[in-house]
Amino acid sequence: MFLLGISLYFGVGAVVLAALFCGHPSGTGPLDVVHRLLFVHAKNLIKSSILLVCGQRMVNKLENFWFYLCFTNHPLLQFFYLILVIGGFFVYWTYGFIHIPGPYVDAYHEYIGYFLVTLCLYSFMLAVFADPGVITRENIAEHKHTYPYDNVIFSESVCETCDILKPARSKHCRLCDHCVAKFDHHCVWINRCIGENNYRHFMFFLITHAVLCIYGGFLGIYIVVGIVEQTRLFEASFMDKKTNQVTPATPTVIVQYMIYHYGPIIFMTFLCLVMGAVLFLFFVHHLYIAAQNTTTNERYKWSELYDSLRTKQAATDTDSVVPKSSAGSTQSATQRNEAARLAKPRQKENNITNLYDRGLWANWMEVLLPLSQRSDAPRPERSSERTKHSRKRKPA
Repeated sequence: MFLLGISLYFGVGAVVLAALFCGHPSGTGPLDVVHRLLFVHAKNLIKSSILLVCGQRMVNKLENFWFYLCFTNHPLLQFFYLILVIGGFFVYWTYGFIHIPGPYVDAYHEYIGYFLVTLCLYSFMLAVFADPGVITRENIAEHKHTYPYDNVIFSESVCETCDILKPARSKHCRLCDHCVAKFDHHCVWINRCIGENNYRHFMFFLITHAVLCIYGGFLGIYIVVGIVEQTRLFEASFMDKKTNQVTPATPTVIVQYMIYHYGPIIFMTFLCLVMGAVLFLFFVHHLYIAAQNTTTNERYKWSELYDSLRTKQAATDTDSVVPKSSAGSTQSATQRNEAARLAKPRQKENNITNLYDRGLWANWMEVLLPLSQRSDAPRPERSSERTKHSRKRKPA
């Protein structure tokens, strides 16, 4: 029962983290449903409860703090990240490394731990300070012709905030207040947009932290198993202090004993395994969308487009269904077949391809070496540039 409780705790935690980072309020997948339940409906329920108990003034203060935390550019989560990584490693070093070397862990694993933590901090600094591909009047020529407009989710327009042409696949980030080439998303952990120029650094950031957590999790398992073997717990007997009854060792009793005497290293082991799984799945998710040469922002756009097409198709099918005859008789077989045909999605409307998909390896190479930074990238003459346009502007 105790093991079941721990498994449920970390399992639920993993689902919540996956829904937070991978779910979307308007999506239809399982993680989207969980995201909507926890971060939309539950949020509204909490807000209504606070309003009922504390009044509107407290609600306003909490909303202002939430807005600052989630929708403004601040370094709080960066400090929290450093505390989490450095503090977590200190706990692991204090309560785990004292058991190295052990029956199943050689001494060199300690140095691997130092190396992986240093690599994670390096990847963090690299992702924080790397330029995501900020578009300005001075470098608009470097990005203007990198990607063509597909006229489906990207069409030629002007950013009303920056007052410059928006290249295809770019987006204005309202947190950073500038346009970013091949915009993916704004990462609060590094307080930086993820775009064309730093997407590879973000992927490096994810995989290094996933490897660190997974390595720490399995290393912790071997440390704990070694402790159990060294102390010969399976051969021991345990006495209940309340009843003075002596009982032989069982898996449940041993787990309770280990958590009581070696709680920090066991907690860090479970935490590393859960976070390692979440980070690795997030890395695989980005590896998958990079293989399709799309971005998180574009996936949202495609999702909205398909939702719109399905809504229009459903309305068209409803209007096209043949009604009953005036005599009140049921529909004929021909009429029913026609209605069934109209109810099927139209292949023509759903057959929309991604213009930017160049094949698996070419797409991945585009992440490692962005098109705008290649020597053979298009470089139009400066005289042909137009940073201001007299035509009607579209919203940023």
